[in-house]
Amino acid sequence: MVDDRNALRELGERLDGPLADEADNIVKAGLLSVRAEVYRLLGELGMAAAASRLALAHAESAQDLQSQVIAQAELAHVLRLRGDYMEADKLFQRAVEAEVAPAVRSVVHENAGRSCFDQGRHMEALDHFARAVRLGAQEDTDLVERIGVCLEAVYIHVLRDGWGPYPRRSPEILTPLNGKKQGT
Repeated sequence: MVDDRNALRELGERLDGPLADEADNIVKAGLLSVRAEVYRLLGELGMAAAASRLALAHAESAQDLQSQVIAQAELAHVLRLRGDYMEADKLFQRAVEAEVAPAVRSVVHENAGRSCFDQGRHMEALDHFARAVRLGAQEDTDLVERIGVCLEAVYIHVLRDGWGPYPRRSPEILTPLNGKKQGT
């Protein structure tokens, strides 16, 4: 929940100048990711997805892996909120497999777990939550609290609905319904 929507919208608008002036694709990707987060918090998911896709394009253009993972995770988070789980899960999977800092992968696993939970994939969600905790910093009590809330929700839903399908492996997530691997 956002207390002051106007202040948040103003923050998003203040990014216009730096975005127009910036030539570095890594910095542009970061600014666009912030803009996507602003739109997401405002509930404007279409605009958030567009800003996230632009952030990802700039990160890919710069060939900066960490920027790509952050942009993938932000886009996946927005897609999850829109209910586009197939594309979100592919982006989350690519992001968790990337060789980036453990703290970054921890956040991606946490959000991938939330996506699995939303889909009733409780075993898979638990796996992501466990990885998020293992990769997170020991002193990150906020992470532990957030995961604790997620685990309580999983417990309640498992009692009511069961565990859901068995966890998917990476190839199953990354292979579209037509059976062809992405990029082929």
